[in-house]
Amino acid sequence: MQRKQYTAGRIPADRATVLEALGIEWHPYEAMWQRGITAATAYHARHHHLQVPDEHTEADGYRLANSSSPNACSTSAAASPPTASPRWKPSA
Repeated sequence: MQRKQYTAGRIPADRATVLEALGIEWHPYEAMWQRGITAATAYHARHHHLQVPDEHTEADGYRLANSSSPNACSTSAAASPPTASPRWKPSA
């Protein structure tokens, strides 16, 4: 409710300040996106790729891989060539 009120401009500035001091995130999806991008950038800087193992967790506890996501792919599937495809030919 507070986020809707804030977005609509109906939260007084003093109340918004108190809520922010308590750690409210006005735009939680944007915050999650930024945290994920930050973690992915750090992982890439360390490993020079983004083939993150499903069980990987960053030092701060952030789980970069999410194998329960419908868009997630396991590294074993991503690293394996599609040998079942009749059109796939290994490069020489």
